[in-house]
Amino acid sequence: WRSLSRASEQVDHLLDSLKPRLLIFDEFHSALRGRRQDVKAIFSFLRRIARVHDISPVLVGEIAVYDALHDTEEMGSRFDTVPVPRWGFDEDFATLLDSLEASMPLAHASNLSLPPLARMIHDLSEGLIGEVVDIVTRGAVAAVENGEERITSSTIMALGYVPLSRRRNSNLRHAMT
Repeated sequence: WRSLSRASEQVDHLLDSLKPRLLIFDEFHSALRGRRQDVKAIFSFLRRIARVHDISPVLVGEIAVYDALHDTEEMGSRFDTVPVPRWGFDEDFATLLDSLEASMPLAHASNLSLPPLARMIHDLSEGLIGEVVDIVTRGAVAAVENGEERITSSTIMALGYVPLSRRRNSNLRHAMT
């Protein structure tokens, strides 16, 4: 308990000195996979930082976050729930791909935002930003490894990328069971 108490003091000191107004907890659904008493402690911590430090916590994650928050009226009333939509196949998605491409250290332009390649990435990612980043990153690594120095539709197809919605039934999963 002493180390937990010490850690709590350190967090309080840090929050007092930094004075953040907002704390973003990404992938918060992962915090909900523990024992029930641990999850209660996490929600107790969130209430405490809001009350003691006047911090607004932002919880980002899967539907499990919504379910956990609305499990009790007390927590459900403390948070506004805002769904984050998937990326559409539109100009904003093309801009996202352009930004990702600009950050990749490839010798040649891949033109990720042009329709054939952009559509392929969008379909495989199902509009989820984490999936988009994963596909483009893996594509860039493959492009460097194969010496082509550009991401092409062949590069993406060779990844054998399985969309998130189909992973539960993927060949890899079946091979592991």
